[in-house]
Amino acid sequence: MPAYYENLVFDDSLPVKAFLHTDPSWKVKDVMSHWHNSIELCYVVKGEPGRTRINGQEYQLTAGEFFVIGPNVIHSFKAVVDPRNEILTLLLPLNWLFDQIDDFNQIHFEIGPLDLTEPKFALLEKSLAKITEYKRAEKPDIQNQVQTISALHYVAAFVLQKMSRFQENDSGSLKLGSPLMIQSVMSEIQNNFSKNITIAQFSQENHISEAHLIRIFKKFVGVSPKNYLVQTRLTKATQLLRQTDLPIHEIAEQTGFGSNKNFFVLFRKHFEMTPNDYRHQNS
Repeated sequence: MPAYYENLVFDDSLPVKAFLHTDPSWKVKDVMSHWHNSIELCYVVKGEPGRTRINGQEYQLTAGEFFVIGPNVIHSFKAVVDPRNEILTLLLPLNWLFDQIDDFNQIHFEIGPLDLTEPKFALLEKSLAKITEYKRAEKPDIQNQVQTISALHYVAAFVLQKMSRFQENDSGSLKLGSPLMIQSVMSEIQNNFSKNITIAQFSQENHISEAHLIRIFKKFVGVSPKNYLVQTRLTKATQLLRQTDLPIHEIAEQTGFGSNKNFFVLFRKHFEMTPNDYRHQNS
């Protein structure tokens, strides 16, 4: 799935954005490769939901594991969420943690994972369980909210004290997380997917060989630039199929596929159904 920069909006009920990923019925949850300007914490509440790719490294998701994803680090999830497989995600805004720090770009976060079933992590596990309980409650009272905010502060303090370190930025490196070159290529594809763009164009702009660009891109995103372009086009096409009544040939043209035949072949290969069938099922 394509990667993108995620612009996050935080509400006032908690100082962070919190999600408990679960579903009463079997459901595949694909979170496309993306990055954002916040710290993401992932706690596997129960089961073995699936896999995650963080900064080019694949991890199996297993109950009790805790991951830290630093700002601007490319990551994605492919998981099944149901009553037996649950994931708690916390997104910590940088201004909440680093309001008084001039240059937090020199803070590097360890991904983990930590195994919270170990006794030494009992208080961290208890705090995350409290946050999970808050997310399960339909109408949490003020006491529950206060206890949850306290738990959030403990989790944040633990991450800053135990899973971060200061390091000087290398002059040749790109700050905070995944290479900005890869993010730049992904952003350009996102903004120009309807046009005729090539890998050669990106390699020339970044002064590296096509083979080297493909190798680095696949490490961080999980797919080649060419496949990423196709996935980006397919993602936009599904949005148009769900949200508009545009004819199929116009959607194919607007999303850069060029011809109906090319669009149908790639769409069926990816979704195992035709664009018309997808529109019918999601209308």
